Order: sequence, then structure tokens, then C-alpha cells
Amino acid sequence: GDNPKEFKLASGKFPIRDLFERAKGVWTGLLEEAHAGLQEEEALQGGVTKGRVQTLVTGHNGINQAMLCAAAGMDEDCFRKYEFPNCGICEIVWNPGEARARRWRWLYPEKSPWNEVGNG
Repeated sequence: GDNPKEFKLASGKFPIRDLFERAKGVWTGLLEEAHAGLQEEEALQGGVTKGRVQTLVTGHNGINQAMLCAAAGMDEDCFRKYEFPNCGICEIVWNPGEARARRWRWLYPEKSPWNEVGNG
């Protein structure tokens, strides 16, 4: 619908809100894991890092949409704005210590130009 955040089941649950809460939790965990990975690399390399951590996350359309929106700092109102195709791959870039991504792009099924966060 027009207001995904307000979609409510007869049971009183808000499934889109629940989905986004899970996605935000996963995003926070990924950020913490990346930060820890950089600290470990720095310790092993004597203070020198490449400053890059790569993580592969797999999931179905709905959670992938929510993860992309959470990474970009968007809320439930963006649900269905970024449909994930079957086998879709999205690359997300962020700087360590920042709460949201800087930019993202599709890698599959077709490589797209970079989208700056806040610009769609």
C-alpha cells in the first residue's frame, strides 16, 4: 500500500515494522563485525589496514529490501521502492564508524551506476 509502516494484520502485528527491526539489527551487527575486523587487521599488520571489509549477505526479496533501506538510513516507507530480483546482488559501501552507507549499486542482474545515499 501507500503506507507500509502502518500495514497491520488482524492479529495486531505490524509485519513491515518487524521486518525492518530485524534488518536494522542485522545492519548494526554487520557494522560492529566490520569494525572489529578492521581493528584485528590493524593489530596484525602493525597499524596498517586496507580499510576494507567485505561481507556477503544472502536472503529473500523482503529482507534484502529492508537491509538496503536500513543501510541507507531509510525507514519502512521505502519498502517496495527497491525490489530485489531473483539472485539479485547489491554492493553497499560505507566508512567504518558511520551508521549508514555512503552509496550502493546493483551488481546483478545488471551492473548499475552508483547511487549516493539520499539520492535513491
